[in-house]
Amino acid sequence: MCGSGIPTQEHWLVSLQDCEARCGQLQDCFGFEFSHLRSNTRGYKRCQLQMAEVTHPIPAPGSTCMIKISPGTLPSMSMFPGSGSPGQQGTSPLGGPIANPSGIQPTGPAAGTNSLGVPAANPLGMQPTGATGGLATAAPPPRKKIAECQGKKLTRNCGCCMFLRPGADLSTAAAGQSACTDLAYADLSGVNIAGATLEDAVLTCSNLDNANVEGVNCINCIGLGSSWRGARAEGLNLQESSMKSVDFTGAHLLNMNAELTEFERSTFTGANLGGSKFVEANLNYVDFTNAKGMHTADFMGATNIQTAKGIGAMSGGIGSAWSNPTMFNLGR
Repeated sequence: MCGSGIPTQEHWLVSLQDCEARCGQLQDCFGFEFSHLRSNTRGYKRCQLQMAEVTHPIPAPGSTCMIKISPGTLPSMSMFPGSGSPGQQGTSPLGGPIANPSGIQPTGPAAGTNSLGVPAANPLGMQPTGATGGLATAAPPPRKKIAECQGKKLTRNCGCCMFLRPGADLSTAAAGQSACTDLAYADLSGVNIAGATLEDAVLTCSNLDNANVEGVNCINCIGLGSSWRGARAEGLNLQESSMKSVDFTGAHLLNMNAELTEFERSTFTGANLGGSKFVEANLNYVDFTNAKGMHTADFMGATNIQTAKGIGAMSGGIGSAWSNPTMFNLGR
């Protein structure tokens, strides 16, 4: 929860993405508190816009406090240290240090240690996907980081990393734990979290390169500046998420669900998008250069297609959803 003076503006029946957008549109909004008061029940999601300066976090089950990096602008949000759901007994609310634009550093495990009790090089105990997973083994070019991610140190000890494993449900977390959403600035490269539920997770600037995220449920997630290069992501659910400036270069995104998702300035260069759904997604300045399977993807009602790159030159033609202007919003 967020500790601040009054007043606040309260909204119900909204997603985390909607809550962030509402605050971003108000010059005098300093941040927001998003609460998942009952897991998997949309009617119990509450958004409180903080119209006074957020002074301190108040750890509370199912609540996350996000603060503006630069009040008075339309900035990105940063998780307030200590505001997430409490972790395991004996750990800090964030479970370890994360970089954050506010410059406030939470208390975490001592340097060189790992909250999972396994080597820091692979704290999740997972093996990187490679040739056996059908992915290219050649290392892609270095990822291009946006300004919000420059100079931020990634960590294997993020606030919720301790709960990650194939099939894990972080929306309800482990028995006796509340929902856990803090995956910001996490180094998840090469891990296997197939089938996990990460609803409302914050993945700002995180690295999921070459990870196995098949069937992961990431509804209403925030992934600003994150990287999913070469990820095995068949059946990934990013519905209603904010995935701006995300790098999906070479990712296997067959049958991905990205309905109503914000992809502004993201790149899908060389990605396999066969059967994916971009229904009513925002594709403003998205790069689809050399993407595969575009003719089988569903772009019904997607907006800002005219600014996207690589669509006119794609091979295989355009799927039927593109050809009927009465069924497709070109933003005119």
